[in-house]
Parts: sequence; structure tokens; C-alpha cells
Amino acid sequence: MKIAFICDMHLPNNRASAQYAYFSEFIKRMKKDKIETVICLGDITSFGEKEIFLTYLEDLKDFDHHFVIGNSDVRDENTKDFFLEKSGGFLIERDGRAIMGVDTPYGVIEESDREKISRLKNGDVFVMHYYVEALEKESREFLTGICEDKALTVIVGHQHKKRDYMLGRSRVIGLRALDPDKSIGGYPCIDYFDFSGDGVEDEEIIITSPVSILRDIRAHFGISCVDNLRDLTYALENEVYAVELRTNGADWTPDLSLIPLIERWRARTGGYLSVHFPNLGYKNGEITGKEQWIAATEYAIAIKADGLTMHPPRRVRLCDIPEGGEVWNALAEMYLYTIKKMPEQVAVGIENLHMEAGEGDNIQRSFGYTPIEVSAWIDMLNTALNKPNRVGHIFDVGHARNNGHLSQIYPVSRWYEMMGNKTVAYHIHQVLAGERGMSNHNAIETWLGPIINYTSFFYSWEKGVINHKPIFLEVQGSVNYEKSINAFEKLLSSSTMKDVFVLYGRVKWNDGIFSEWGNEYFGESPVLELFEDFQSAYERFRLYVKEAHQYFFDAPYYMLDTDLVEKARPAEIFADYNMHKDEYSYGEIQWEFSLKENESASWQMYAVNIDTKWCPILAGLHIKKTSFNPDAKKFNS
Repeated sequence: MKIAFICDMHLPNNRASAQYAYFSEFIKRMKKDKIETVICLGDITSFGEKEIFLTYLEDLKDFDHHFVIGNSDVRDENTKDFFLEKSGGFLIERDGRAIMGVDTPYGVIEESDREKISRLKNGDVFVMHYYVEALEKESREFLTGICEDKALTVIVGHQHKKRDYMLGRSRVIGLRALDPDKSIGGYPCIDYFDFSGDGVEDEEIIITSPVSILRDIRAHFGISCVDNLRDLTYALENEVYAVELRTNGADWTPDLSLIPLIERWRARTGGYLSVHFPNLGYKNGEITGKEQWIAATEYAIAIKADGLTMHPPRRVRLCDIPEGGEVWNALAEMYLYTIKKMPEQVAVGIENLHMEAGEGDNIQRSFGYTPIEVSAWIDMLNTALNKPNRVGHIFDVGHARNNGHLSQIYPVSRWYEMMGNKTVAYHIHQVLAGERGMSNHNAIETWLGPIINYTSFFYSWEKGVINHKPIFLEVQGSVNYEKSINAFEKLLSSSTMKDVFVLYGRVKWNDGIFSEWGNEYFGESPVLELFEDFQSAYERFRLYVKEAHQYFFDAPYYMLDTDLVEKARPAEIFADYNMHKDEYSYGEIQWEFSLKENESASWQMYAVNIDTKWCPILAGLHIKKTSFNPDAKKFNS
């Protein structure tokens, strides 16, 4: 019997969130796989949200469900007792093994639980939220002693990444988070454990982002310059789609000599040019940064910028900038001065800031850290302009993640939900933890962690939660831009489906052989529902392609041996009706699939064109190694 283990969902109080979407998809998968028992290792909620926890219980009512709680479930002082009362751990038996779960929301194994753990026998399973090293000293030493003495399987969460190691005689397995914001080292996943044999078998169940979505995101990438001349030159040479020039350095002066280079870059790429404005502040009764702000305004006009990036008033305390007050209005006038001078087609965005070291969440902290504060500034400007959509949001993903206590209340995906329809551009980078705390604007050397997992960005882009706008890699210049791009290309070519291939069929028909197929698959019926099962859909597709070849020409054709397929999913399926070409209709089916590991080796993505003047058919792949040359990316025959 397989048992599903889930952990670290961090569900916010919103069923439309990316977290809940992934949780819901995994519920569907577990039902499809006929899973009966589900065990959760805690961090069910983002911040102790009682309502979403009750919804979570309702959604799992069809399973034999057991759970322990984690640290995020007791973050809210108003609801922590509710969670502590609801849990209390569990003890069940499956396949002749005891499976025991205890609560560790504060990193402590309570004395009453230690006695129960001590009674576990060789082969039994122990689960908790905290990983072993994160327990407080006494609890850590206790559990280490148990693991050295007994051959247990210990399954834990909290660290958000996959681990598998021996501690004494026991095997310790850490699970990756289900949260698409925080999963480390891969896409969000759940694990199926099989305890029926002598050992323990663990299978990760993963939902990947569609390759077509990743390609679209890649097409929107741009660079936020550190050295304007150097990085703009790089953008010209490498045909970078979007460029953001900076005017916010302390020594910046308008450099109109860049205009010829800008014009060459525009001629080559047709790209999007943005200007990152300097900061405005307020100190000792005076607005600071006015002269540089005005110079940046004239510079943006001179270089014909397509967009402007503006911070909210920088390092202005909440207590000093009440909405509608004197300071609020005085600063607003500077923003309005610039916006009014710009052509209407210039996109203007307000970028979210982040908490700095030592700041608390009180009125002494600075303004511009939450979606509510950024929205208030945007809405005020639009109201003053009498244009509801004139000013939008520049979403800095790293700032939202590196936002102290506020990142728990407003996780990255919460920003997507609240601000996605206002967004006019993005700043993306990786946040890293160091001795001095979190640091921003690092190269994204992996898009799936360690601090920011961009899966929720991919999901929000795919579902239309966020606008499809320029994406500036704000990663300290062209060297780190290249690192980030290379990492994205690696993700694109070798997603968690291992080696992804594309099967793509295109046919045209009117009164001939394809009319039946066209009516069946591309009529009024929802097309996607007809291709839920890859094997049966492919067999029917194979039949019609074979008939097409025999009907139109006598030639060999190549089809996939479906026994080699490990995973498959429909990627793009659509139909078209053209009234201007004898009413021909075109039907297209595209599948993404991966091969079993011993067959796929290190192949990348391939497709094979087979064209005739009668019937264009991209008939798929014959993946037998004897007939396909992966190095040449073509058939040997």
C-alpha cells in the first residue's frame, strides 16, 4: 500500500492562491492513484489561518488523513491554541509497521512524546515537522540517541528540500515543500511511500510547469543595468529584448551619448526601454532627491523611454507620511510632475520596497513594503490624474521575499494575487542567506530555490493571474544575467520530466480522409477532454497519420513506441477554420512526453518535420536509438 506524505503547503486564506492550486492538483492526483492514507508533516497554513485549515480538512475528508502541525501554524497568537488543540499527533499501523507523528511547532519534542517514541521498534516510522538539526539541543540529542539505537524511518519537513541520509541505524528522509514559493531544488511535490517490503520505497510525485509557458516567459526577459554603457552594449550584442537604464546612482548624470547605442539596439531588437528613477525622500521637513529626479525626467524624455520604474518615497516612516497629509501630498506632486510630462504610451510603475535589517512592523518602519501601501500610492496618483490605469506596479519578487516578518503575511504569491492585474514590469533576482542576513539581487543560478522558487511565478503567468509584461533580471549586470539565463535554459530543456520530447501533428482536411477525424476531435466538444489518456489518444492519432501516408504517398513514416513513454501530458491542442483557402480546417495536437530513464539518456528536446505538398504532417518521433541520432538531432535514415 502506498501512503502519500505532504508538507509545508503554507496555505493562505485564499483558495485562488498558487499554493492552494497545487494542493488541489495533488489531491486529484492522489485520487487518480487510489491513495487511501495521507499524512501531513505540518506548516499547513501560512500564518495560522483557521478558515483555510478547516477548508483543508474538508478537502481531505475522502482520505484516511493524519497530520502534525508546524511552526507556521502557530504564528498567529489568536489562533495558535486552536491548532494545538486540533492536533496532538497520531499513531497508526500500516503494513505491519507503527507510524507515529508528534507535534514539534516550536522545535521541541515534549517529554510525554519522548516516552511514546522510545517504544517504537525496528522498522517503525516516526514523523514530525522539524528536521533533526533544527530541534532544540535536548530534543535533538534525545532523537539522535533513538536513531543510533533503533533502525527507524524518520520522515520530516520544515527544510523545504529533499534529503535522504543515515543517522545511526535509522534512515532520515526530508521532504520537499509543496509550497510553489518555497520548495527548494525542484518543483513542488508530494511523496508516495511504500512500507510493504523489507525496505522503504519513496517516490516523488511532481507537477512541472508547461514548456510553452517557460518559453513565453523567456521571450520577455530583459536586463536591469548596473553600468549603463557596458550592459547596454551587451544587450545590443546579444539582442536582449528589454533594457532598464539606471539613474539612481549617487554619481549619476544624464549621458546623452548613449542615444546612438540605444537607437542601434532598438533597430536590432524592437525592444522595450525603461528608466529606473532615483529616490525621493523626506528629511528634516524637506523633500530630498528633487534635482536628480527632475534630471531623470528630462533624460527619460530625451531617450524616448517606453517605461519608468519609481520607488515609493524611500525611507519615509509610516508615522511621517499619513495618507492625504502634508508630506504625502508634497511627495505626490513630484511624481505627478514627471508622469504628466510623459507621452501616454509610456508605462509608469511603482516598485515595492522591502524591510531593512533592524526594522520592526510598526509605525517607525518605512513606507512601501506591503501590497496595500503600494496600491494606496498607485491609486492616489491615478485619482489625481483622473486616469484609473495610468500608473501600475513594478513587482520586485526578491523584495517581497526578503521582507522580514511581512513576507509571512504577504508571501510572494499573495503579491501576485493582489497586484497581478496592475503590474507593468517585473524585477526578478535570487535572495540568499548569509552571515549578515538576506541579500538581494543575486544571480538566479537555480530557478527552483534556494530562497525563491519561481514556480508560483510560472503558474501565475500561465493562469493569467499576472500580466505578461517585461521581466528585468536585476542581478548586478551582464555576467550574472548570463548565469541566470543559462540556468533558465537548463530548466527549460531538462525540466523535472527529465528529457522532454514533443509530439506534434498537423493535418488539413475538407471532404477527404480527415473529415471524420476533424469532426471527432475538433468539433464543438472540449478538445482537451478527449486527450486525457496519452496511450489511447496516441494510438488513434497513429492510425490516422498512417492512413494519411498511405493515401497521399508511399513513404516511410516514424511513430513513437509508446512502451518507452514514462510521462505524458497534452501541451497545445487547437483547431482553425480558414474561409479564404477553400474552407480548409487545420487541427493540431501537441503532446509533451518523457521517456523511461534508461532510454532517454541525456537527450534534449527534438521534433521531426515530415512535409509534403499534399499534407503537412509533423508525425512525431521514433525514439529507438538505432534509428534516431540525438547528436545530429535527426533520423539516421
